[in-house]
This record gives sequence, C-alpha cells and structure tokens, in this order.
Amino acid sequence: MLVHTRPETPRRGLPARLRRALALAVLPLVGVLAAHGCVPARAPTAPPDSGLDGSSAITRSDADTGAASAPDATDADTEASVTDAANANAEAGRQRAAQGPCPEGMAHLGERVCIDRWEAALVVVAQDGSVRPHPHNLPPSETEDVRAISQPGVWPQTYISALQAEDACSAADKRLCTQAEWGRACEGVGRLAYPYAAQRTAGVCNDNGRSAVGVVFPGALLAQGAAAQGGHGGASPARSKGRGRPPAKAVRGRKAKPTPGHAKTGPTSGKKRRRPSGPTPGVDPSVWTRLNDPRLGEVEGTFARTGERAQCTNELEVYDLVGNAHEWLADELPNGNGVFAGGYYLDVQINGEGCHYRTMAHARSYHDYSTGFRCCKDLPGD
Repeated sequence: MLVHTRPETPRRGLPARLRRALALAVLPLVGVLAAHGCVPARAPTAPPDSGLDGSSAITRSDADTGAASAPDATDADTEASVTDAANANAEAGRQRAAQGPCPEGMAHLGERVCIDRWEAALVVVAQDGSVRPHPHNLPPSETEDVRAISQPGVWPQTYISALQAEDACSAADKRLCTQAEWGRACEGVGRLAYPYAAQRTAGVCNDNGRSAVGVVFPGALLAQGAAAQGGHGGASPARSKGRGRPPAKAVRGRKAKPTPGHAKTGPTSGKKRRRPSGPTPGVDPSVWTRLNDPRLGEVEGTFARTGERAQCTNELEVYDLVGNAHEWLADELPNGNGVFAGGYYLDVQINGEGCHYRTMAHARSYHDYSTGFRCCKDLPGD
C-alpha cells in the first residue's frame, strides 16, 4: 500500500534562542502582575520527586534567601577582620620601631634606657619558681616574693609603696624610673603636657572616673571642689612643704639593692625620714587611715586595664603615663619624701598638668589605693 507523506514544513516564527530570551524577560513581569492581582497567583509546588510538600518548599526558599544574603554579612565581617588585622599590624610595627634595642614590652628612651610600656602588675614567685598573679588591690606582704611584670589588658598594681615598687622592679632586673626618664617618656619628642596633645581632652586617658572614696565611704567627701573628689591630697612641686595626710599603716618592703648604673637622686644617708602631717583635703578625717581598704580598688568606673585607653600615648607607644594610677618614681627628696607622677583616674591637673603632675607630700613607705608604678631598665654599655 502506498502511503503518501506530507513533507514537513519548517516552523515559522522566532528563533529558539530569541524565544528563550523573551521568556526570561517576561517572567519577572508576570511576577509583578501577579503581585498586583493582575495574574492569578500560583502556589509554590515542589519539584517532581523531590519528596517536599509545599510548606517544605517555602522553608527551603527561605533558607535560600538567607544563604543569598550571607555573602554580604560575610564580606562585612571579613572586611572588619582585615581592618582589625591591619590596625594590629600597624600598632605592632610602631611598637617595634619604638622598642629599639630594648626587651619586648619596653620602649627605648635613648641613652641606653628602656621604660615599660604598661603600668606594672605583680606576680608572686613560689619557691619552686612558679608564679601566680598578685591581687591588684592588696599591698604585697613582707612574706611574699613579688616581681613586677608589664603587659596589656590587666589591672595595674596599686596599694604599693615606693620601697615595695623598688623591690618588685629589682626582682625583674629593672628599677624605678627617675623623674627625668619618666617625663621624657610622657612628653615625647613634642615636649607636650599630655602624651597625645598640648592640652587635656578628658577621657583620652583614664582621667575622669568616679570617686571610689565616695562610693565605699558615703558622706566622707567634703564639698571642697576638685580636691574633694578622690580624697588624694598632696603638694605640687611648686607648693610642696611637706604637708599632706598622715600615711596609712605602711607595709615596708625590703630595701632593694641599687641597680648597677643607677644612682639615687637626693641625699638618703644620715637623715631621719620625716612623714607628712595634716589632713587630706576634701576627705573626712575618719577616712585618712582607711585608704588601703581593698574595696576602693574594686569600684566600677575607676581604674582601667593597662593600655585600654589606646590614644593615651605618643610615638613611644608607652601607655597610661597620665591618669589611671599614680606612678612612684625613684627620686627621694631632701626631706625623705618620695615622688609620684602623672595623676590618677580622678585628677591629672591639681598638682601640675598631665606629664608635669607631681605629688611630693608622702614618705616613700606610703601607699594607698591610688599608688602604682612602672619600671625602667639600663641597657648594657658597649
């Protein structure tokens, strides 16, 4: 049987590639029209053989949407991490440049002298050589073998006398800094009154905290202006005449042997050390002998951890020289008193501006909740 076949005629119309392109362009328009009620909305259906019902498909769609937005968050996190790493590397580079020939954690002051970057903390050294942190708000006792350490992110040791600080530095193969050394580190090459500028900006250093005395001893502060805030008196270099409060009961540390190459300033032999007398300005007399109460070192909003105020420095990358804790120096005055510098978290101006702040009204055996220190070190000669 003869079968006649009709020749197939070519399809007319748009090429397949163009049809697909048009379809892709129309689909978003259909979605918009559906959203406005112009086209009946179709419920989402699961792909064939997917094993998902409609609700599961929606959940999956939501998950896909979250996944689509994740790269943005990841990119932001990555960018922040890169920025943090770059800042950390830049800071490390500055510290290495300032370190010079000094040990790690110290800055070079020139003339073969190094200074700790951070205010000192203490560790207690056991007989077997192991160490443990010393509580920052307790004075070291005569039975403890303590050593100074300097590192960022810790509470600075306070409640310490110049004699005890001297011993702690000596145990670390260091010594207390002299006024000249400490001042050079604080002023920097610009000879500034504050490490960061010629004038104070409150809060750059830790210099505007709350009064621990007012918190621990309510009603103890007297209305006498700025001096009443923290209960810490003392005379400035220009006004020093030995006035101040009677020192609290001191825990006298062992007298450290002089570090080689370091001469004490001021006469020390053959003189009886005179203790300051008189009240603490702005503080009720009942509190004079209670300024070593451990609670004073635990009040929130007072001390900051070492290096926490990252802008409180200069090109030497030495931190917290102004504010936070008073810092004992090596100098001993003709009357037997010592010197501490830089002010503390409540006052950086009464006894001089910032780097020029000096208190000279206390014996070197004196300590209270605000007195801290840092160490210096002599580099070996050629």
